[in-house]
Amino acid sequence: MTTTRIRFIIIFTLFVILPAKAQSDLESWHEIDLNFDLGSKVDMYWNNELRLDNNSTEIKKYQTEAGLKYKLLKRVTATGGYRYARFYDKGYYRNEHRGIVLCKYAPRIQRFVFELQTRTEYIAQAANGYISDEVLVWRNKLTINFKWPTRPLTLYTSYELFSQLAPQTYADKFRFILGGKYQLNKKMSIATFWGLQQQLDKKTDITYIVGWKVSYNLYKASKRKSDYYNE
Repeated sequence: MTTTRIRFIIIFTLFVILPAKAQSDLESWHEIDLNFDLGSKVDMYWNNELRLDNNSTEIKKYQTEAGLKYKLLKRVTATGGYRYARFYDKGYYRNEHRGIVLCKYAPRIQRFVFELQTRTEYIAQAANGYISDEVLVWRNKLTINFKWPTRPLTLYTSYELFSQLAPQTYADKFRFILGGKYQLNKKMSIATFWGLQQQLDKKTDITYIVGWKVSYNLYKASKRKSDYYNE
């Protein structure tokens, strides 16, 4: 890796992360993502993530997720997955299981890619071996990506609305993310981001977010994966 590329990554990371340091309530998210080629239209993914809260001084949760992505049309994909998460809170812990189904449409206009995603999750929380709570969540997300013309860099911003469908129906919270992804080589990329989320019924309760994500793609050499920014 060249010195210029290393400097660019460091400057870009500081630009994204530093604005959040002044906030009093801050979470940091740390993720590793692996993608596997199973055929011309099917990919498998697996990721692990650690999230810290209370100004990134305490573990909030650890989660791992795996699933399959299927290419329905040129710009349409469907995904099914499972996530296991373990939450920590002052010595008390609970487990969470999620079944995930989503559909994404990602049209491209020159250097812009617009991702329209709708996602449904069945969430079951468990403690001491018993299911304590079950909810059905609906998430709708818009992401705008811009591919930098002279560097393997993609800048993106997203807005996501979370709604609960059952046992009660209401709009729950929103999440806004601003970040960028730098392609280190044909198979590996690194992303950093800043964001915030807020419960819609608590206008003063805002959680600020900073994070990074490393992705590694295990694809066949003959298979084109040029739209890495379109995950």
